[in-house]
Amino acid sequence: MSWSIDASEIARMGAGFSSVAGRVPEIVEPGLQRAATKIRDKAKGNINHKTGKLGASGKVTKIGRMIYEVRFEAFNKGFNYASAVEFGRGPVRPINAKVLRFNVGGKTVFTKYAGPAPAQRFLGRVVDSADSILAPEIAKMETDIVRAIEASF
Repeated sequence: MSWSIDASEIARMGAGFSSVAGRVPEIVEPGLQRAATKIRDKAKGNINHKTGKLGASGKVTKIGRMIYEVRFEAFNKGFNYASAVEFGRGPVRPINAKVLRFNVGGKTVFTKYAGPAPAQRFLGRVVDSADSILAPEIAKMETDIVRAIEASF
């Protein structure tokens, strides 16, 4: 009695995996970019719009191999107020003047004190619930990788 195994099919599968491994970034990059763009767009919808500058500042940037960043940067007199809106801020008092000046509803308002502002978490809320955005994109990436492996046989 004898027993044998033909490992050529396994070797062929291994070669298929190896040939696709180098293509994984090109296969998944579009899905990563789509997911980041969806996160940015959903975060824009969470912003309590006043001037529209903060929502318009949302950018998706590729910062590395298979790494995308969603960033909001809206400046007013050199201050990036995106983080103050996202995380909230403490009370504000004038430093180099006697009063603070704000434009509210087209009117100029002067005051000596502005109370704290609560966090809006316009981006954080989306990231916290990103599974609904990421799951379909990850499933598509997985399918594309499997198809590429199957095509290599």
